[in-house]
Amino acid sequence: MSKKTVLITGASSGIGQACAIYLSKIQNLELILLGTNEERLNKTQELVSKECKTYQVICDLDSDIDKVRQTTLDLCNIHPNLCAVIHSAGISGPIKLKQIDYKIMQKYQNIHVHSLIEMVNGLIKARSLKLINSHINIIALSSLCAIEPFNFKTPYIVSKAALEATVKGIASELARFDININCLRLGVTDTPILKSLKDSFNTYQEYDTFIKKYSRQSLGIIDLNEVAEFISYLILQGPRHQSGDIISLTSGYYA
Repeated sequence: MSKKTVLITGASSGIGQACAIYLSKIQNLELILLGTNEERLNKTQELVSKECKTYQVICDLDSDIDKVRQTTLDLCNIHPNLCAVIHSAGISGPIKLKQIDYKIMQKYQNIHVHSLIEMVNGLIKARSLKLINSHINIIALSSLCAIEPFNFKTPYIVSKAALEATVKGIASELARFDININCLRLGVTDTPILKSLKDSFNTYQEYDTFIKKYSRQSLGIIDLNEVAEFISYLILQGPRHQSGDIISLTSGYYA
């Protein structure tokens, strides 16, 4: 059986890293790990299964935004069996309104939205040049914040809402190139950002109680491994006729 290749953005930490670790245990898969920090990508490299062949790509989806399309095209030329893209690269953090300016808004849009558009255009070009031969599934990671805003996260909220609108808008255009694209809208997930918050509580129970109260997730915070497993299903076994959808994993937020 020929190997398939999965491209993961934001592979140096959080959900991207969890996806790399989980997918590396699946036979006949090769991984392209894209991130901005070589040292942290090396850490991911150490954590993935040694049986899995991986390739590292250093690319800043903000400052290198004008190179993303060509980088994607080059990757397709090297990896004609590319079958999926997981767009998990992201930034977050509290920002007050008075701190927001154009550069901050542009950075969030570049990393969350514009980079996806550039990658997709690279895939379209690769398809037209017959560099890739597989059906491609794209999963872009969104957040409950896109429809349930939290305080002091305006750039994040705006960019994730724009990401969801983009996925809906381009899905029909991508269909004729045999590319499916969907968004995964996540509730509060146990990422490194939350881990730093966890250290401020005396016990995990206190922390979990706080998260349930703050996020209104009746099933608590979402485990990274669960997210990685779900994404793996969506890109490798998900419905062939699902595209342009917002898929939710919100841990009972509306229960």
